[in-house]
Amino acid sequence: MGFSKLPIPEKIKLLRAIIKAMTGNSHFSTPRVSMADMTSKTDLLALKESEAETGDHSKVAEMHEVEHDAELMVDKQVAYVEEIANDNFATGDSIIKSAAMKPQKVAVHEARQFKVTNTDMPGQVKAVTKGVVRASFIWMYSTDQINWITAGTTIKAQLIISGLTSGTKYYFRVAVVTKDGQGPFSNVFSLTIL
Repeated sequence: MGFSKLPIPEKIKLLRAIIKAMTGNSHFSTPRVSMADMTSKTDLLALKESEAETGDHSKVAEMHEVEHDAELMVDKQVAYVEEIANDNFATGDSIIKSAAMKPQKVAVHEARQFKVTNTDMPGQVKAVTKGVVRASFIWMYSTDQINWITAGTTIKAQLIISGLTSGTKYYFRVAVVTKDGQGPFSNVFSLTIL
């Protein structure tokens, strides 16, 4: 969120927006920091900011101490919201936005140069895609492009898939997963199994 880099008036404004957005929000029934504690800390930060305008060094120090506490509080709340959003992958962005926070943009890695070939064994194929450093790959297949079956998850950019029905047309796809999240699935590759 970049909260720590904001000037104090902007921090107060964002804190109040988060409190308003999370209060009564059904996604956040057990926040790590209660709305009452967030409200108290926000009010205290506003008070300390006002007192520090005199330039008194002790008042400025008090303001920065409360500001630091507010930053720690926001870190806890952001981690909580992120955890809820991660548990609801399809609607995660909207859940984060409903807390007056911004979803983090993640690097998307798309599987490229994806192909599937029959092996010498009946009912078996070899799926290969371009490698990505420190990534894993989710391999899927389907006979109708609606009901997808996960064939496996690997750290290598290839997988042998067995147990397929000879003479049947299958569809295959793969997604790359990095520490930043899962990229989109590759274009679908179709193949009739030998």
